Formats: sequence, C-alpha cells, structure tokens
Amino acid sequence: MEDQERLTKALADRYEIEREIGSGGMATVYLAQDLKHNRQVAVKVLDPDLAQSLGAERFLREIKTAANLTHPHILPLHDSGEADGFLFYVMPYVKGESLRARLTKEKQLPVEDAVQFTRELADALAYAHAEGVIHRDVKPANILLESGHAVLADFGVAHAVAEARDERLTRTGTSLGTPSYMSPEQATGERDLDGRTDQYALGCVLYEMLTGYPPFTGAQVEAVVRQHLTSEPPSVSEVRPSVDGEVEKVINRALAKNPADRFRTTGEMAAALATTPTPMQKRPRWQSPSIGKVLAVGGVAVIALLLWKPWAGDEPSVAAAGTPAWTILAEVDGSAPEDLRQTVWSLLSGEIDESGIVITLSDQRIEPGLRQALMPDTTRISVSVARELAVRGDVETVFAPILEQVGNTYALRLRVLHAERGEVLGTAQARTVDREGLVSAAGDVVDSLVSTLSAQAGVARRPRPTAITPSLEAFQVWRAGQDLYNRSQFREALRAYQKAIRLDPDFASAWLWMGVQYYVIGFPDSARWAIDEGLERPERLTGRGWLDAQWIDWFYRPGEKGQALHEIAQSMMRDYPSDRSYVYLALACVFLGRTDEAVRILKELETQSPFGLSGIDMNNLLYWLTGIGEFQEARERWLEIIRQTGRNAFGAYLPVSAAEWDEAERIALEAIRNPESTLAHKADQWRRLAAANAARGRVRDAVQALGRSLELEARPQNRLSLSRDLLTLLVASGSEPEDLGFSPIVSDTTPMGR
Repeated sequence: MEDQERLTKALADRYEIEREIGSGGMATVYLAQDLKHNRQVAVKVLDPDLAQSLGAERFLREIKTAANLTHPHILPLHDSGEADGFLFYVMPYVKGESLRARLTKEKQLPVEDAVQFTRELADALAYAHAEGVIHRDVKPANILLESGHAVLADFGVAHAVAEARDERLTRTGTSLGTPSYMSPEQATGERDLDGRTDQYALGCVLYEMLTGYPPFTGAQVEAVVRQHLTSEPPSVSEVRPSVDGEVEKVINRALAKNPADRFRTTGEMAAALATTPTPMQKRPRWQSPSIGKVLAVGGVAVIALLLWKPWAGDEPSVAAAGTPAWTILAEVDGSAPEDLRQTVWSLLSGEIDESGIVITLSDQRIEPGLRQALMPDTTRISVSVARELAVRGDVETVFAPILEQVGNTYALRLRVLHAERGEVLGTAQARTVDREGLVSAAGDVVDSLVSTLSAQAGVARRPRPTAITPSLEAFQVWRAGQDLYNRSQFREALRAYQKAIRLDPDFASAWLWMGVQYYVIGFPDSARWAIDEGLERPERLTGRGWLDAQWIDWFYRPGEKGQALHEIAQSMMRDYPSDRSYVYLALACVFLGRTDEAVRILKELETQSPFGLSGIDMNNLLYWLTGIGEFQEARERWLEIIRQTGRNAFGAYLPVSAAEWDEAERIALEAIRNPESTLAHKADQWRRLAAANAARGRVRDAVQALGRSLELEARPQNRLSLSRDLLTLLVASGSEPEDLGFSPIVSDTTPMGR
C-alpha cells in the first residue's frame, strides 16, 4: 500500500492510479486513467530489485526500441519512464483474457483457433525481427486475446529484463524461471540469439494449445531443460488425432534442436500454417461462471460468486445442480507459531467446505497442479502460489488468511482475492484473547463472508454447524492423527485419537476415526465399539460429517454393504456435492459390481476438477480400468503419469494384470532395489514378483518372494491374505507348511485396550 501511494503521487500529473490488477515476479500492474487522453491504461511497474539491477538508462533504451514497433498483433507502448525510483511503462488496458487463462480453462483449444493465433503471432514476430527486436519470452502469459485475435505483450522489455536477471541470478547462483518455452540455445545461455529462438518458443505455445501441455514437462527445472536439449516431444497426433498432419509438420520443424533446421523466419512459419486446411467455423467455447458485483455490506467489501452448473455432455451426469465453486485456501500467514497457523488452516477449510457455497481444494488435489506448474510437491501454498495455481486451474478465487499474535491476543483476518487480478473482494476479521477462542474465531470469519456470498449468489447457505470440538488442543491432536493416518502410521494415529478423546470425551469425529484405526490394525470388535460411540454423538457432527459417519459405519461392517453405501453416497451428492461425494459414489458402484460406472464417475470428476484426479483417485481409476479389461487405456495413463512425475508409484501392478510376466518381474525388482521406495511399496512389489514367478512355474521363487512381502507388510488384513497365499504356494511346491510366526487377530474383546 505504501508503494502504491508513492506511485500515485509520483504519477499524479499524468495518470490516476485506480487499483492493482495483477502482480508477478517481474512487475506489478495497476489500472489507471490516462488524464491527458481520458482513457483506461495499464501501468506496469518493475519489481524494485529488478529495477535496481536493470537501471533506468538501459530500461528506457530498450523501451524506446519497443515503442517504435507498430503491428496489429503487438501490444503497443503508450509511455514509459522513471518516477520517484519506480521504472514503469504504460500499455493499453486489454479487457480480454490471456492465452494462459484460456488454456487453464479449456486445456486444449480448437485446432482452427490455435492455428489462427499462431499465424498472427508469427506475423508479429516476423515484423519485430525485421526491425531487429527479439522478444525472448514468448509464452501464454504474454499473449492476450481480444475480440478473437492474439496480441503479444511485453515486447522489448523482456530483453532488458533477461539481461538484468542474468546478472542478478549469476550473483545469487540460482536459475531462471519456468523453462517450458526456452529454445535449446537460450536454455544453455547463448547470448547471440536471433528470431529462431522466438520461433521455437512459439512452436511450444502451439504444441500446448493443441495438446493441453507444453512439449516437455517435469518435476524439476533441470529435467525440463535436459529434455529441450536431448529429447523429442510426444507426437501431437498421438495425443490428439484430430490435428492435421501438416500442422504437426510445422510444429516439428519449429521445435528442431538445431536452429538451422527450423524455418528461416517466423514469416515462413506463418506461411506454412496458411497452407493447412481452411479453419472450420469457430465452435462456441464454454464460459466459466464469472465474478459478480463487488458490494459493500456492513462496512465489509464482499463479492457474489456464481455457482457451478451441472456438467454438460452426452453422457448422463451424476453432478447435482448448484455444485459449489472451487477455491484455494492459501496457507496462513502471520506472526503466530506455525503449528497454530496450520491448525487454523484446517479449521477454516472445514468451515468453508461446510458452507455449500465454495469448496477448498485439498492438498492431494493441489499436488497435480503443482506438477503442472513445474513446482515441487513440497511447495508452500503462499498467496502468490495459490493465485498462480488458481489461474492455471480456472479457479476464480483464493482465500488468504492471516493470524497475528501479540502476547495472549490473536487477530484472525480472512480475505477473498480475485485469483487473476489480485484485488481484494472481501474481508472479515475476528479477535480472541486466548488460544481456545480460535475455534469460534475461525467460524466467525468464514460465516461473515459466506453469509453475504450466499445471499448475493441467490442461494440459502446452510446453517452454521456446531464446532466438532470446542477444544483447540483436542482439534490439534485429532488433526495430527489424520496426518499420521495419511502416512499409514496407524498405531501412532490411534494413540492421537485416544488422546483427543481424553481431552474431549464427546469428540464424535475422534471416536469414528479411532474405530477406523482399530479396524486397520486388526481389532474389529474395538472398531465397532468406537464407531458406535461416535454415532451416538450426532450433535457434535456437521451435516456432511453425519453422512461421513454413516459411510464409515457401513464401510467397516462385514457382509453385504454396497446398496447402503450407494444410498449414502447419493445423499452426499444431493446435499453436499463435492469431489469426495464423487469418490464415495464410485466406490459404492464397485461394491455393487458396477465397476464400469465407477470408471465413468471418476472420469467425470477428472474432467471437472481443476487439476485432474488426486494420486489416490488415479490409483483407483487404474485398478478399475484393468478390472474391466481396459488395459490399453490403463497403460497409457500409467505411462503419462510416469512421464509427468518421473516415478512409478504403481510398480508392477499393470504388467501383472495384463499377464506380462517378464515385464512385471523387471519393474518389481527395480522398485524393490530403489532406496526411495517405502516399505509398504516394497511389500507390494514382492507380492507382484511372487505372482510373476508362480505364473511361470517358478513356485519356490514365488514362495521366497511372498515371504519377503510378509516380512515387510505391516497391515494385519494384508498379512492375513499373504499368509494364505504363502501356505497355498508351500503346498503347491511340495514343501511342508511352515510356522509363519503370525496369528491374525480376527476378534478382540477389549475396546480401546481397557
């Protein structure tokens, strides 16, 4: 805010700064009124550190070069200068969207749109190159779409910025940013670049417009650069058969590793695209629901959100009308201790999800988005990262919480931000004089925002639920139990739930999840007792929590349960539609023997979720695809996941399912020898190896492999299954059944160990 006030004063004689409309690593963009010409403009102010590295003289020299470019597909520069230490340049305010924003919504563009945009951009680049200007940063974020045409922005600026960054980053020893569109010569640091480096980047952009992703991706920057230097991208026609062969030839030539093998100019590239089949009439594209009006109610600025509509398509959809919109809840900033901020994040997430207006993306659903953005899975979801992911995933809003602590007083503030523009659309805050008050404070700030959002969206919000526990300490311990359960540390999770119950004996969710842990470690009687205790406390469960409780109740019962689970999932889909309700409905279909329907439901979720399926959901989809004989699709998805992540989380499952025994043995041994494999994964791969050996008549080898699996397996239910398989193989091999040293517990009589 201080910088904006300084800027406003510095430019007051020429521009009236209205508000910030965007920010990134290079600059902050403000919407302003050009006082002389009475028009709206975008004022872009360089990052202070970057401005210092660049220097006013070099910046103004490069801007002067760009200002002389006049082309219908190049965004012109109106003005530039230095004011009170700020380096800025002024461009027209484009009310359309960036190509990046459209790609995050649609993933793949119609072929005719992609070809048209590329021809327009190639023509613009050809003109600039003839004027001696190389862009150096052609990428979807720098391409604006207005009235059905493409316009290239930041011309001339990128050259100066790249040099300044090179100098600064050489000093710090760090690498440049996302390399998805860098030519091999640019990636290796060559300084004497020509227009063919822009041609390569434009080829990458065309590839992404047609396939939905850049030609090379990876978890690490170095892996992407290596592919630019040494690898050929997957064939466009294999990913998308509808792409004409002539278009693919243009892409392949533009992406040649050696600049001499590319088109001599981007003008030649544009001409080659002009000979491809005449574009068909443009198809209407789906428009995402937009942000409504910003209103002031009770002194708090708030925003009306439109709800999702049911999924469109020829196949019948399981989606309910009025499905809530996605949002991303950034990690909690502020001066409070980290563990307390993490706890408040969980409290806020639960309150937001219960509202029925928006649904937060869980960590598991954000991970694929991090990979798509070439960020490590461990990336902190700061507000800036949340906004970047939101734009990529066509998520309109980001919730940004801050928790400050001064002595024993805590101040919690929650803002709603427009993901792309960055403007604050709503704010609520609450204070408490002790830690325990944070439970109600989290509910207060969400309730304040959501109540108004629901009113403006024309949808009645659900009544604010009773807190699942009034004890912050009990909630923290319960949350720790959830984390332990997700890491398969079941006995440690059990102890956490037991402690949470000692802190709050009526904590229904802790009772229910303690029952789940008892079941997993082999104590079904204790599991039933704990689950029943949780069900007896419905007043401490939210509406969705009660349906979750019924699901747990039936899921962990012996005998037939498919129909009951299906009815619970349908109720959840009707009353609390979310990604979880889709997964529950798919699982229920599997219990009913309708695996093909379960596959369709997960594919529908994959299409509509901002970043596709989570890792667990993808696991299920692959298993179910093999279960209905769709081995080819399962294999293609499996290979694509390996390509994206650089690791094989599924091991030898697919080769075993397809009876490809030699391949199964190779992959299983590779996973077993990998020092990064978990014990659970190694146990599973020993079991796959045993199957491959037994199928080829190598029964004794299979016995040894099953024995190793049994040594590593910690889950009682799996150990019981392994023991039965091992006994069968021992008999088949002509050996005497051995004492396996394991007696699976199928019943117990001492709930909670008492």
